[in-house]
Amino acid sequence: MRLDSSRRIDRRGFSLIELLVVIAILALLIALLVPAVQQARESMRKTDCQNKLHQIGVALHNYHDLHRMFPPPACYGSESNYGANMGSWLVRLLPMMDQGPAYNKYDWSCTVTGGFSDTLCADNYILAMQEMPGYRCPSDAIVRSQNRPDLARTSFIACLGRSLDFTGQRGVFALNRGTSISDISDGASNTMAASEVFSHTIFKETPGGDPPACPGLPTPFNDARGQSWARAAGVRDWGFNTWLKPNSDERECSSFKDGSPGQPQVLLAAPRSFHSGGVEVLLCDGAVRFVSDSIDIETWRRLGDKADGETLGEF
Repeated sequence: MRLDSSRRIDRRGFSLIELLVVIAILALLIALLVPAVQQARESMRKTDCQNKLHQIGVALHNYHDLHRMFPPPACYGSESNYGANMGSWLVRLLPMMDQGPAYNKYDWSCTVTGGFSDTLCADNYILAMQEMPGYRCPSDAIVRSQNRPDLARTSFIACLGRSLDFTGQRGVFALNRGTSISDISDGASNTMAASEVFSHTIFKETPGGDPPACPGLPTPFNDARGQSWARAAGVRDWGFNTWLKPNSDERECSSFKDGSPGQPQVLLAAPRSFHSGGVEVLLCDGAVRFVSDSIDIETWRRLGDKADGETLGEF
């Protein structure tokens, strides 16, 4: 018995045109979805970065409660003879970051007597090679610097103030000394403690050229920023100032001399991040704020100064 033609099942498949339309729609959906997924992931990484900076802020205040001051960012003597341990401020915070066993491995009695190229003592060097997750922002995918691939990096650096002369003691962190909350006369909520950094920055000037603030100083550095969480060698490793705006494309430089007359002690180094449009900033009251790259330059510079007595603008 034959089926009526009106009741036959149409078994025709997709035509080529229909298939191409479906593929085009899927491609469009994927093109719309991928950026959204990436944006969501970066939002999560940014939040994690904020939380880690906040934990560093808590650790700083716990350190202050114990020692009546924030830790010195680094302690050393002259360029030719450090005569000091070279341990960074982040090493001093380890017990407050639930890293007591790591801190106990660090030998503070060991001193380094070489120059900038010298490294840590043997036991401390082994510790410096270990990753410290609490000191890394997940948006910063550069695990090791090209300059020192043996050392574990950090994404967070200390604020030395607004002055180009990094020995000027204008910021909360000052070379060879700690700072008390009572020294921050501008107010803890109006003063920066730390921010972010990454290596491999591309600057707009030609290689070897001198930025206006650094005439005659060594070739600006691209790869040395945050190259070790433990080793406080050159000031560019662990510090920044607020002379340049966040994520500035101006070239950076530093020069640490032994204090002889006429020898500059200069830092020109901005905080930097992989976040779009700005950097995360830790204030001295423990709050974490996202600061835009387009912040007013005078407001930004005042944020870096602990006691300039000037009115701080909105940021």
